[in-house]
Amino acid sequence: MNHLTFAEKLTAKSPWLVPLLLLAWAILLRFPNFGSPIVDADQNWFLYVGGQMLHGSLPYVDLWDRKPIGLFLLYAPFNFFGEYRFWAMELGATFFAWATSCLIYRIAAPLTSRIAGFLAGLIYFPFLNSFTGYSAREAVFYNLFVLGAFALVLFRLDKLKENPALLLRIGMEAMLLFGLALDLKTSVVFEGIYLGCVLLFFCWKSQKSIVKLFGFCTLWVSCALLPTVLSALFYVFIGHWNDWYFANVISFFQQGQSRPIEPILRWCIVMAFSLIIILLANQNLRKTNASKIKRESLLFIAGWAFAATLIIAIVGASKRFTIPYFPILCLLFAFLWEVERIGKIIAGCTFIIICLIGLYTFNLHITSAEDLNRYYARKLLMTEHPGCLLEYGEEEIQDITETTATCRLTRYPYPNHLGEPREQGALGLKSELDEIKHIIAQQPRYISISFPILKPEEGTPPAILEQYAYLTNVLKAHYHLARTEKFNAAGKGLYEHN
Repeated sequence: MNHLTFAEKLTAKSPWLVPLLLLAWAILLRFPNFGSPIVDADQNWFLYVGGQMLHGSLPYVDLWDRKPIGLFLLYAPFNFFGEYRFWAMELGATFFAWATSCLIYRIAAPLTSRIAGFLAGLIYFPFLNSFTGYSAREAVFYNLFVLGAFALVLFRLDKLKENPALLLRIGMEAMLLFGLALDLKTSVVFEGIYLGCVLLFFCWKSQKSIVKLFGFCTLWVSCALLPTVLSALFYVFIGHWNDWYFANVISFFQQGQSRPIEPILRWCIVMAFSLIIILLANQNLRKTNASKIKRESLLFIAGWAFAATLIIAIVGASKRFTIPYFPILCLLFAFLWEVERIGKIIAGCTFIIICLIGLYTFNLHITSAEDLNRYYARKLLMTEHPGCLLEYGEEEIQDITETTATCRLTRYPYPNHLGEPREQGALGLKSELDEIKHIIAQQPRYISISFPILKPEEGTPPAILEQYAYLTNVLKAHYHLARTEKFNAAGKGLYEHN
């Protein structure tokens, strides 16, 4: 007990100590991949498109994707660092993750204790490392905006019901933050709707006026939609509304959905754990006669947790959709720590287990010396013998050289689109195979294959098998395995034109 008292006093007298410790912890858990150009294909793609935007290219028009334009704008500034853009991207992501952990502490400490808040901020990073958040994935960035929106309400939960002017202002600020998050990832929409409904409930409780309720609602919805509307109007102005609308709306419903059992079971475990924490924390708050604001805050966070799970029911339980749930889980973790002795035991064991899982997962994805050497060998080869590049598979190296970055063979250069089963018929093409043939007709000097074209997986759709067969014949007739590659039976690797 004395140790806790000392810790409480220390953090109270030195407010900079917790942020400094969280920063050191963030760097310790993330630095091995700093500067690596091949950590994650998606983040490299966002970085590449952002860089091309600086040279005048437009998403949906010149480079097709269904992600919101704000995501590419977020990654664009990292390209100003040239060869060090990967360092800038990882450091930027680490800064956002650190800021998120500091905000977790800032929210949790008054509701629980400084120690519980500090541990909640600490565990955020092992959570990230356990579910592909160890690099610069988009969720690492937009988590800060979503948490910031909820923090605005949590910090003033007791005052918002009694002060309409404050409610209006905080609601607008929170919805603007959600608007920014929506223009990074549309999957946060359910959390935004939940927060909006809570704010409307507060409005009705204090105003009891349909007119004011409608007025507040209109203002808040306008704030949330503002970034998206501005981007849509831009494309209307330049005459590419159809491109924007298809990519951002229609293609989502045409995309196939896969629901493997493993991520669903993993998500069920996360949800069951959350429910247990909520029940234990609620019982503890009642038992200790905790303040009304603490009980209402727990209820508010529990509702947020439920809203965040709705997107999983729609798009599936992949790891990248689990990352946005971690700020919620960290806040619940702080409440768990306060549940007498049993809570501290469960929380302590959870902290150790998540740290071990995070360490194991991160070690699996640390860029090896062999992979780095192959990347730089490819870069040397493509610099000595410049030419265009077709990427077909999961690896994203489009900007490995200036020539490959600027040589545009298609509107669909993202490597995981044309050959991905669930993307067939969702790209706005009559035939993905015809698009591949159109690219091959331009005789790209290099073809990077990351799909197992020689050893297809069981259950591969016929349309994909037809693509594999076509590319296999093309490679046999006109290409050879580049000097940087090792032979593999699956047919993966970099191929160079004869």
